[in-house]
Amino acid sequence: MQSLWKYSTIALASLCWVWAGCGSRTALDEGDGGAGGVELGGEGGEGGQPTFDCLIDADCLTMTDACNPMTCAVGFCEPLPPVVCDDSDPCTDDRCVPETGSCEFTPVSFDLDRDGFKGPRPGKKAGEPGSCGDDCDDTSPLAFPGGQEFCDGVDNDCNGVVDDEAKYVTVGAEPTLVSEPGLTQAYAAGLAYGGPQRGYLATYTGEEAANTGISSRLLDPAGQPLLPIRKVNGSTGDAIGGPSVWTGDRYGSVWSDRRDGDYEIYFNTFGPDGAKLGPDLPITNIAGFSLNPQIAWNGSSFFVVWQDEAFDEFEVYGQKIALDGTLLGPEEFLAAPVNFGDNAEAPAIAASSLGVGVVHRLGNTAEGAIVFQPFNDQWAPQSEPVTLASGANYIDPAIVTNGDGFIVVWGQKQPFKIFGASIDFKGNLLVPPRELSPEDEAPYRRPLALPLGDRIIVAYSRQQDDGYELFSRTFSAALDPLSPPQGLTQRVGDDLAQALLFGPDGDVAVYFDGKLEGPGGLRNAAFFTRLRCDASKP
Repeated sequence: MQSLWKYSTIALASLCWVWAGCGSRTALDEGDGGAGGVELGGEGGEGGQPTFDCLIDADCLTMTDACNPMTCAVGFCEPLPPVVCDDSDPCTDDRCVPETGSCEFTPVSFDLDRDGFKGPRPGKKAGEPGSCGDDCDDTSPLAFPGGQEFCDGVDNDCNGVVDDEAKYVTVGAEPTLVSEPGLTQAYAAGLAYGGPQRGYLATYTGEEAANTGISSRLLDPAGQPLLPIRKVNGSTGDAIGGPSVWTGDRYGSVWSDRRDGDYEIYFNTFGPDGAKLGPDLPITNIAGFSLNPQIAWNGSSFFVVWQDEAFDEFEVYGQKIALDGTLLGPEEFLAAPVNFGDNAEAPAIAASSLGVGVVHRLGNTAEGAIVFQPFNDQWAPQSEPVTLASGANYIDPAIVTNGDGFIVVWGQKQPFKIFGASIDFKGNLLVPPRELSPEDEAPYRRPLALPLGDRIIVAYSRQQDDGYELFSRTFSAALDPLSPPQGLTQRVGDDLAQALLFGPDGDVAVYFDGKLEGPGGLRNAAFFTRLRCDASKP
């Protein structure tokens, strides 16, 4: 009876609908009718009329979304099977749009650098299962699986190693002689690169007629010496040294000069043509020798360090100098020997806009420690001194800035080995000291480092049958070797690097002490060679 009443009521409502006229739903819209329902009269509605959900399928749209459709079945909305969106591709997010019931298939990985390879989806590593992309660096079109490896600091072939197997090989068959061939002896001092239009400024210490002086000359971008040769120290007294830096519009250089009786530290700047821009500036004026000056540029000022014999033993001092050659405050005391008879000596310095790092040797002729300390641009210490090595005869510290800190390298005597460590701008060890010498019994000497961000190049000397020869090797920022040692020279006598820096087109310039053969035998001379990165595979 209930069912008969229900169907009769629906039929009656249909007649009323037709009678009311097309588009008129006045009678149906009156009253609540339940959740989206339609009042058709009968039990349950106002005035005893029953309430129903719908007359047609469209009436059910207000009760659900289009991804979960409903149908009108005898006045009531009943669910239909939901819309299933599945393109069988695990690398898309499949979604039904509730407003329309249509499917969207959105990729979870993208080829943002447009090199034809997608990067991995978030939270995945390139190439691993479910990553949906094997491009190891989707920000660089130079990095993709199977790419050709270049020396550019990019993992071009996406094998997990940047510039894997890259090595630095010499450009040209023979190093170039920079110092004058007629000098009794000559020693490489400083080298600075002034850009591809200018080339380099090289300085060297030369001995002639019982006098020792410092000379400079320009080298073209390929490293070929140019004329004229200029005297740096401008005095008849002995002078040694001459490390140099380039600021962007001029060179700066420091040296140790004996024009006033004992050795004092002098400074000057030089134009792009190699000519002095003003008179020599004395930095020290203290009794006792002032020796081994080193210089750095932090983008706004020069920073100079040296060792000074003011109180019998050597101590380390520093000075800050403006671009125009003005001394910015008094000299700064940086380090002193701990024990009687020791010296704080052989300082080296590196600087950037983030901080200044100074490393020196502490000890005597039999034993020495390597000590590092960071400073800000006002010479304020950023930590206590950090002893990187002690207990053996450690020598020849060198330092460069690299990314978030400094790389320090040094040597050891008897046995001759080389070491390195990484420290941040606050004096925290990033990479503890570790040996960089290859695993053999050959003696190694005089390491120098050049930063590449994620890697460093280390140049050093290895003893061969006819003397020490230059080698280079690439290491990661964690000081793990990335390439085999690469020979740079094959010459008679010892070759010992003095400067290592970038030149044009990413080439690396090596300025070194070598031997010049002549009628009187072998003599020391200053040489230049150029390296080019080679990442080609056999």
